[in-house]
Amino acid sequence: GVGIFYLVIFIFMIVCWWRIWSKAGFSGAWSLLMFVPIANLISFIYLAFAKWPVSENKVKPETFD
Repeated sequence: GVGIFYLVIFIFMIVCWWRIWSKAGFSGAWSLLMFVPIANLISFIYLAFAKWPVSENKVKPETFD
């Protein structure tokens, strides 16, 4: 019972991180790094400070002046 519970939580966390990385404009496969001990800190810091590709595709307000 407990093993199934942990498996469900593990899958849920992968889906959540996958969606966060995808919404930022990166590959969702980056979410798998969140379960690797040191790589999770590095990838989280990268996600926080990197320029997101999704923000580059937005139209800037200055183009309408």
